[in-house]
Amino acid sequence: MKFENIILHSLFAACFLVCVLTIGAMITAKPSPVSNAVASQTSAATATFES
Repeated sequence: MKFENIILHSLFAACFLVCVLTIGAMITAKPSPVSNAVASQTSAATATFES
């Protein structure tokens, strides 16, 4: 019983750590502006037409 209790507690701690790290990454992430995506698509399109 003690072994199973230790395994369950360590599994809970690991899952909690993964959730905290994931939520922390989502909160601190800075979204890239849409203009950067449009500029990269435009430059890729012009590069294929020039070749």
